Amino acid sequence: MNDSAGQDKRRFDFGDIVRIDECEDELYRVEGYTELIYYSSEGMYQESYYDLARIPDGLYLDGYDDNMTLICTAEEAWELLEKRKAKNRQSTLSINSKKSPQEQIDDLLDEHNDFMELYRITRDKEYIELAKLAFDFIKELQQKELKFEIPHI
Repeated sequence: MNDSAGQDKRRFDFGDIVRIDECEDELYRVEGYTELIYYSSEGMYQESYYDLARIPDGLYLDGYDDNMTLICTAEEAWELLEKRKAKNRQSTLSINSKKSPQEQIDDLLDEHNDFMELYRITRDKEYIELAKLAFDFIKELQQKELKFEIPHI
């Protein structure tokens, strides 16, 4: 049996960034794959499924050829993740004034947690800086909120 037989059938490779049909807003990195070969009197059938890690938190999920879409190859992944990081930085920097201060604080806490998880996974210190930035905005919002509170008499 030739080990490269399944190579032609497999659509995704290690490090590729993919999207799952049921999870349109989330990106996953291909961490591994399993190839199954079924033999019967009628012939051979091959199936592949993939071990995926959600970006940014690493939650594992299985994916199949028929429900995955390639976003970029492993070679292009670094550039995509850098663009995503810049977008996250921009969203952190722009406080949405249409939301209440508490909603904004909740959003910033979510972003802070995402940045800390990204740092844990990648060890990229820029994520620590973004997490600190999120906390700075939280402090700023809390100070603004305290100024507008009506004192109890």
